[in-house]
Formats: sequence, structure tokens, C-alpha cells
Amino acid sequence: MNKQELRQYLLNNLPLAREAKGGEQIICKCAICNDKSGHCYIGPFDDSDAPVMYNCFKCDPTDDRRKGIVNQEFLNRYQVWMPGNYSNGASSSYIKKKRIGNRQVLDIVNNIEDTNENRLKLQYINKRLGLQLTYSDMVRLKIFPNLQYLLNSNQISSYTRNEAIIKQLGSNFIGVLGMNNNIVSLRRLVDTGLHESINKKYINYVITERMDTEKFYMIPNAVDSMKPIHIHIAEGFFDVLGIFFNVMNCNVEQNLYIAGFGKSHEEALKFLLCNFPMLYTIVHLYPDLDVNDYTVRGICNRMMPVVNEIYVHRNMYVGNGKQEKDFGGPKEKIICGTLEIKK
Repeated sequence: MNKQELRQYLLNNLPLAREAKGGEQIICKCAICNDKSGHCYIGPFDDSDAPVMYNCFKCDPTDDRRKGIVNQEFLNRYQVWMPGNYSNGASSSYIKKKRIGNRQVLDIVNNIEDTNENRLKLQYINKRLGLQLTYSDMVRLKIFPNLQYLLNSNQISSYTRNEAIIKQLGSNFIGVLGMNNNIVSLRRLVDTGLHESINKKYINYVITERMDTEKFYMIPNAVDSMKPIHIHIAEGFFDVLGIFFNVMNCNVEQNLYIAGFGKSHEEALKFLLCNFPMLYTIVHLYPDLDVNDYTVRGICNRMMPVVNEIYVHRNMYVGNGKQEKDFGGPKEKIICGTLEIKK
């Protein structure tokens, strides 16, 4: 971790942290005098070998703790973990990368232990989708049960979030690896006991800030670029899994299944078209119920100049008087309605 990466990490984790002097320093709330507006200055974040220091201008001048080197002792006051054995801008953590074509990919091995926690998480997936997946299926689909174990088993000791947060993300979420493995999407499994910063249905976590993130999940598959390719685009990874298993019956013949980490249908299509050659593309959109027809039509209009065919699919299943929100459920709760969008 270099100084700029440390600067961003501190901005994300220290209370009231903000930039000062054009980014050369950070100001944050002092953990010693507990000032209200932030009088603790941290820096310099430059290219020199000088260590990053802190100095609170509100503290008692006789208190030796008011200034010093930014180290684990300093961060302990904020209950923040120092990432990657940082020392004067250097890190001992090495992250393996490889190249696939012109793309840089993080070399991640997804080993899954047979533990009680992992069995419960696998059970959650199978119950939600009405499937009988195994650990081997999870590995094949780039699903992992515990973020902390994934990082540690790949010798990644430099975290981009507080270690306590990593522990909660590992125990209380399940996730999938993004396209180049450098960002993961995590789905919350519990509603209580979580730090407020991660008490959300979905959380994205970047493994290393030293390389690009490709914020898309795609079921691994190979297609012939010289033949027509069906591109199935959904909003979340559970939608993609539901479409793959419960709508398309695991059809991999000239089919790609992709989801953005958020509502990003157009970005997902742009990513594929910019990175993989395709002569004839047939796009299938699977919007959630809260995306109205007017918005969907706008998305289709913007896609039309660069694709050959477009189809919009809605889950028309109604249970207990309510229409299903998306395709991330079992087959018996999916009725796939299809509308062809004409140019």
C-alpha cells in the first residue's frame, strides 16, 4: 500500500475525515481530545520516503499522544485496522495478477471449506433458488461463502476496509467475484448486529485499489463470436442465477449471463461490446418490477444502434396478490413474460 492508497483508506475510515491542502493532508476528528469539527492533521501524502505523521492542534500541548507516526497504535484509538503492514508507504502484501487478452485479472483461488457456516449459506442459496447446488457448483459459478476466508486463503493481508468490518462481511454475507476478480458483490443474510456502514442488502468490496475493477458478475462461459450471441442482462447476481437455472435451464449454447453491481444494464452491454468481439447480438433485459416501462424503453432506445435484437422479460408470477419483484427465486415462482422491442 503506497501513500495515496493509505490516504484513501483513511478518508474512508476515520471520523469526519476530509482532504486539506489539495489532498496533501487529511483532517479528521481527534480520538484523544474528541474535538467536534476535526483538528487532527495527517500527512504528508507525497512521493517522499518520509513517514505519514499526525498532529492535533486542539490537544493539550503537554500530551505526548497529540502527534506522532500514523501506525497501528494511532489507529487503535479509532478502532481501525492498519492495512497490509504499512510502513513509510510500503506493503509486504503481494497480490497475484494475470493477463487474459488485454485485460488484467486478479489471480484468485476460491477454496470452500465444509463448515457449518458454509453449509447454512449453501442451504440459503438452494432454498432461495429452489436448487441443489454443491460446493463445486459454487466454485464453478464464482460464488464464495466467506469474504475473510477468501482473502486470507489467497494470502491477501492488505484489506481495503477495517478488519472488524471484514469479519462481519465474512460471517454475515455471501458473495460473487466480479469479472476480473478485483471487486466482489456481497448479499446480506442478517438484519441485526451489523455496523451501520454495511447494514445494506448489497455491499461491494474492492480487493486492491492497484488495478481496475470490472463491476459485473457473469456466469463463466465460452461462445463463438462468429455466431449470434444471446446476452442476458439482469440487475443482481441472484437474478442472473435464477435466469440461468430456472428460465434458460442452464443453456450455455451461445448465451452469456451478466449482471452489474447495481442497476447498470447499459454499462454491462457496453463492457461486453468493448471487450469481446461480437458480430450479431441479441439482448435480453430482465428489469426489476420497480423499473417502469418508460425507463426500460429509454434503455432499449439507447441500445438499439449497437445491437441486432432486443427482448424485455418480466416476471409475471403473482403470489398472495403481489407480483414477484425479479427473477431471483425458484422456478415455481417465475412466469417469464417476453416483449420484443422493434427498431
